[in-house]
Amino acid sequence: MSNTLAYNQTIIPDLFIESLPMKTGKGHLIKLEDSENGQLRFEVVVDYWHDLRSISLDDPYQDPLPSDSSDPIVFDQDQDGVPGLTANLIGFPDGSLSLIQKSSDEWRAQLSLDEEEASINEIKGSINWQEEQQIIEASNEVLLIEVRRWEPEEPELHYFEMKRISDFNCPPRREAALPQSN
Repeated sequence: MSNTLAYNQTIIPDLFIESLPMKTGKGHLIKLEDSENGQLRFEVVVDYWHDLRSISLDDPYQDPLPSDSSDPIVFDQDQDGVPGLTANLIGFPDGSLSLIQKSSDEWRAQLSLDEEEASINEIKGSINWQEEQQIIEASNEVLLIEVRRWEPEEPELHYFEMKRISDFNCPPRREAALPQSN
């Protein structure tokens, strides 16, 4: 993850990446009313779900993120000896920080099929997502200053595309992620 090179670069350590669990979203098809021209219409929905990082919440929809690393709901997910997940910054400001995160998303797409079509090769849709992050420790006090996060407000910027690829075996995510540290 790179920011403007004149300022800083964020390094996500391998322990951070390796600590992230594989997730599978459950989705379903909803048959919509038949449209004109003999097409079948469906809505693809991957249900709203939360992803919690380095934190245990009873109610992810309502519970706020704590700001203190000693809070009992905060844990050391990347097992580096520091509560939270650790990231490093090079440049200005320089240092390391520990953070906790919660995010949620829901995927939706509509598709139409001719009655003669036997398969779907491409699905495009929208993602409704939210993310919260709290820095709970930092080696440099400047890193504790809250920075307004960029979130695009235009819904069309939150989308997904799925395409069928013949004869392709996807490597596990840990092999696909490029290590950023030694």
